[in-house]
Amino acid sequence: MSDHVDHVGIAAHNADQAMPFYVERLGLTVIGDERAADPGVRLVYIDGGNVMLQLVEPYREGPVARFLRERGEGLHHVCFNVRGIGASLAALTEREPLQ
Repeated sequence: MSDHVDHVGIAAHNADQAMPFYVERLGLTVIGDERAADPGVRLVYIDGGNVMLQLVEPYREGPVARFLRERGEGLHHVCFNVRGIGASLAALTEREPLQ
């Protein structure tokens, strides 16, 4: 179903303050920076070698802002690359839930 991990999303209150850890301390490279109007987040892409890291900073109220209030900064999501999203979603919903 999945070829590989596309990226790992890391929720951050302030991406500019979070970046030095990845760039200066780990020696990684920022390769993109954009705003996504829906859901109101800034996305900073960092080349992690075999996986892309994505700093996710909310710039207005929404799911990521709520996540940060409730859980704090850290792992937000892991995004898998799939061959066909429709078939992958169908396969996931057909399976029994994990206990």
